[in-house]
Amino acid sequence: MNMYGFLMGLGWLYCSYGLKQLQSETAVCQIDVDYISFFWLIFTIAGSKLFQKIVRNTWEGNASHGALYGTFLYICLISNYCDVYKIVNRLSFYFPVLYFFIRLGNFYNSEHYSVRSANYIQLYEGLLQGPVTLLCIYLYGEKDSIWIFMLLTLSIRIYFEFLRDAFDYKNIIIPIIMIITFYFLESILCFKTGIYLIFMLDIMCKLYIDDSLTHRNYGFNLSLLNNNNYTLRNKIIHLCLFPIVFYYNIGVILGAFSNLLERLINGYVTDYITIPLFPFNRYSFNIADILVTLGIVWDIYNRFIL
Repeated sequence: MNMYGFLMGLGWLYCSYGLKQLQSETAVCQIDVDYISFFWLIFTIAGSKLFQKIVRNTWEGNASHGALYGTFLYICLISNYCDVYKIVNRLSFYFPVLYFFIRLGNFYNSEHYSVRSANYIQLYEGLLQGPVTLLCIYLYGEKDSIWIFMLLTLSIRIYFEFLRDAFDYKNIIIPIIMIITFYFLESILCFKTGIYLIFMLDIMCKLYIDDSLTHRNYGFNLSLLNNNNYTLRNKIIHLCLFPIVFYYNIGVILGAFSNLLERLINGYVTDYITIPLFPFNRYSFNIADILVTLGIVWDIYNRFIL
């Protein structure tokens, strides 16, 4: 049996038990929590497997970032039937145990081991969930206890990323975004969750999709003005256009932020969708481009046509 999957399953059972206990204390869901737990597992497995196939082109193994995305998607879907914000805050001291089991699985699989420093950083990271658990128990019932858990756990994750043999900035982008996400979780669940999920999917594709399947775009939206070099002309265009998009709706803002973030880091945007319109020409773009384009078109339609 795969030890990583077995230990993750134990963590899921523990969190499911916590959800059942919470439901017996105060009704947080309009539907049976056994169904809630079961479909949470399904979304987690489906997310990890689909992300593994899309990004790494194999069904073997699991992608933890895909599992995270599947979980967040599920949270958004059940938010109409459950008091999600109350659930995650009340169960905040269960989640460090789940995270410990995940890191213990990494330890058994010899993943995240630092050869350079001869440190089992995955085991240290898991053991540090002990103090996090105690703090979350102390804060039990507090409104922002889930954010405290995410802040501490992901800060620990970011710290240990610097101890790996080869540091990769990609591995700290998602933790930073998740810290911000859970800080504004209540607002996100009440407003434009679908657009935010698309934004998260775009960020994860840019970070982890195989380089052979991508195209570097030094130009603007839909590969316009792309001359394979980040020139002064490109910089002037971006400086003029990016402030303008913040005048539009949330889809434009998130799409622009996703592309701007990568430009600041790499000087280019990763495009992973290509449409060959003519034998001599093709358009490459990403999900963020779609958000920006549709957002602007929708805004123009509302302003000048309706």
